[in-house]
Amino acid sequence: MLVSIYVPTKNRVALLKEAVASVQRQSYANWELVIVNDGSTDETAEYLAAVSAQDSRIRYINMPASVGGCRARNAAIQAARGDMVTGLDDDDTFGPGRLQAFVSAWQALAGEKKPVSCLYSQISEVQHGRVVGVTSKPASCDLEDMFTANVVGSQIFAPRQFYLDAGLFNPEMPAWQDMEFYMRLLKRFGTARLVDEGNYFFENTPRVDRVSTKSQQNIRRAFELVNALHAEGLGRRTQRLYLQLFVRVYDIQPSLADVLAFVRLGWWPEGWVRLLKAFVRNRLPRR
Repeated sequence: MLVSIYVPTKNRVALLKEAVASVQRQSYANWELVIVNDGSTDETAEYLAAVSAQDSRIRYINMPASVGGCRARNAAIQAARGDMVTGLDDDDTFGPGRLQAFVSAWQALAGEKKPVSCLYSQISEVQHGRVVGVTSKPASCDLEDMFTANVVGSQIFAPRQFYLDAGLFNPEMPAWQDMEFYMRLLKRFGTARLVDEGNYFFENTPRVDRVSTKSQQNIRRAFELVNALHAEGLGRRTQRLYLQLFVRVYDIQPSLADVLAFVRLGWWPEGWVRLLKAFVRNRLPRR
C-alpha cells in the first residue's frame, strides 16, 4: 500500500526541514511525500530541489504565486499516486510509527469488514520543544459529533479516491476548512475511527505567523457557511455549531444578539447555560 503525504508550505523552510525529516524516519517505508511550495520567497525552492534529488520518494510543486492552503493541499492530493493519503502541516512532525499505525489499523478494519470513512489519531501538543499535552479523542466520530466539535482534528488517513469524491478542501471557506471537508467526507462515507496514539506532534508555540490564527469575522463567516451547508435547518445542530464560535481560543464575545438568536433556535436549557458560561468566561481576564 503506497501512502501519499501532502505538505503545503510557505516561507517556513527551517520548520519544513524538520517535517520532512520526520517523514523520512517512518518505520513504514512505502510512502511518497508531495510538497506544494505555495509561492515562498525564502529558500524553500532550493531546499526542495536538493532534498528531492537525494530522496526519490519526495516530489514537489512550485506555485509561482500563493494560492492559499486549501488549493495547495488540493493540488498535492490531485498529484498523489498513493492508494491512501494523509497530511502534514509544515510546522508539525510525525512520530516514527505514524504511517505503520494507520496502515495496520486500516487493514484490520478492512479484514473485519467494518465500514470507515477515514482514520484519525490523538494529537500531541508541543510548545518550546516539549510535549505539553495529548488529546483524548473518542474511539469514533460521526457527522453529528462534528456539530459539537471538530473531533477528527486537522489530519486524516483515507483512500485518495475518498478525498476526490468528497470534493476536496473548499478554498472559499475563510476558516474551519478541515471541519467542513470532514463533514462532507463523513456524510458520504460514514464513521471515522480513532488510532489511539499521539503520534502527530502539533507545534503550538505562540508565533506571529501561525496560519490558524483567524479574525473573528472569518470565524463567524465560516460558521454561517458550515451552518448553511450542513445543518439542514435543524435548530439543535445550529445551536451546537454556534457554541463552537465561543471557545476561548477565538476570543469571540457572545453578544446580546447572539444570545437572542440562540434562544430562538429552540428549547435547550443545557445549551443556554453553556452560552451563558461562555458569555462570562470570555469576559474574564486570562491568567
